[in-house]
Amino acid sequence: MQPGRSLNSPLLYAKPWLAALQPLLRQRGINTDELLRDLPPYYDGIKTADYRISHCQLQQLLGQVECQVNEPQIWQLIAETFCRSALNPLVDLSLQAASLADALRYSYRYRDLVIPNVILLPQQRPKELVVDIIPFSGSRNKMTTAARCASIKLTIALFVSIAKLRGDDLHHWCLHLPPDITPLPVWRKWQVQTHVREITRLVIPRQQLIQCRTVKPGQLKQARYFCQIQRQSLATPTQLERIFRYLLLRLNRSEDVSLSELSEVMGLSVSSCKRLFASFGQSYQIFYDQVRLYKLLDLLQQPGGTNRELAQKLGYSNPNNFRRACKRWLGLAPDELRQRLLG
Repeated sequence: MQPGRSLNSPLLYAKPWLAALQPLLRQRGINTDELLRDLPPYYDGIKTADYRISHCQLQQLLGQVECQVNEPQIWQLIAETFCRSALNPLVDLSLQAASLADALRYSYRYRDLVIPNVILLPQQRPKELVVDIIPFSGSRNKMTTAARCASIKLTIALFVSIAKLRGDDLHHWCLHLPPDITPLPVWRKWQVQTHVREITRLVIPRQQLIQCRTVKPGQLKQARYFCQIQRQSLATPTQLERIFRYLLLRLNRSEDVSLSELSEVMGLSVSSCKRLFASFGQSYQIFYDQVRLYKLLDLLQQPGGTNRELAQKLGYSNPNNFRRACKRWLGLAPDELRQRLLG
């Protein structure tokens, strides 16, 4: 696992987001100057490639919008405006793709250019595509909680917007959301099926994925080229996803991983590794808990398994520590969570 450039440096092309966000907020009487005061100076004439912000800045912006705009549909409106703005080559590439499967494949490959503050873990199954969406939620305060909710809603809204622009039917899509996140009214209007799950999951039927349409090779090639150019100029913000997958692999082997061990694997000092997590408003322990929770949800949906066995598989030597961690993550004991998932 190779370390990337400092994640405190500006990483995201932010102009398309602000071009979508500002008019919608002004229409609602929101003072955008106040909202953007902690960001680099933004104006309409600035080039997309010249305006970048860090993940922490984006997280703060998302949290402020979630707290200040009392309108459930705002994230869907932002996503639709973003997709229609023609300022991001990944949107054009996704719309030019021959199938929804290709569109989602491109979206995952170049997600750094669009997706804010989340880890995406797609799984191809015989009858469906499953996409787990894990936010970079840091300390448990009001703003990071708001940013977590906002990033989940906006990410789902992006998937939905691209599918609608492609003319795909959302009726058979299935969306699982944490209990503290309410589905947007428009998703229900479009008949997206919704359920409760502790980690966000989007399930798309295979039949919809493989339906093909005519493409224009020249436009597809051009959009792909622009995505590649932009991607090369960005430091990769997928570092946390690689760490997530590494920790999950070790948990699958029932192996615990300390911060010092992770730092060594990444080729960083412990202090540099801490700064990497801090650049996302994270700590190593909070991030590791997210990986354990992800693994726990999978284990609890399998038959059998005592709390002691679950604790061991999640890297806990003491079942009581595992029980306390589960209560800390979800407010539920392992047995209660199992009943909820299976019920």
